[in-house]
Amino acid sequence: MAWPLFSFQKLKKGEILEREGEVARKVAFVHEGLLRTYYLNDGVEITNCFCREGGFAAAFSSLVSGLPSGVGLQSVEASTVVVAPYAQLKELFFKHIFWQSTAQLLAEHECISRENYSRLLSDHNAAQRYESVLLNEPDLLQRVPLVQLATYLQVKPETLSRIRKKRSIS
Repeated sequence: MAWPLFSFQKLKKGEILEREGEVARKVAFVHEGLLRTYYLNDGVEITNCFCREGGFAAAFSSLVSGLPSGVGLQSVEASTVVVAPYAQLKELFFKHIFWQSTAQLLAEHECISRENYSRLLSDHNAAQRYESVLLNEPDLLQRVPLVQLATYLQVKPETLSRIRKKRSIS
């Protein structure tokens, strides 16, 4: 069946799974650990997604378009991922209804995540974004370096520190 195309890969903290600027070729399921997608803006890394246990991580635009990726994938902590080459996964999508359904669910989940993140950034101020993380993703506060969390929330690290300090005082 399809299992030989899947492989376990252990990543050290900070290890790159896919590089920005290269054509993405694989999809990873996060078995253990935490990954992030990021891009460079004027030489500064901006985190735009965290991929937890039970989730998928990929440079989706690059996979679909075949063009160089605008994002990189990096482990935030030591992680274990199940990796599959996208070209072979696509073959499964066309041959088996199970894999078609899996691909559809993955695409739907990715769209919902992107929509929620976009709304978080556009509809809320910095303090509200931080509150949202506290409420909906509290594990990030323990697992993610402050600078990565700040770029995810689209604030400067100093601003995030002030928000955290103000919140701890009140």
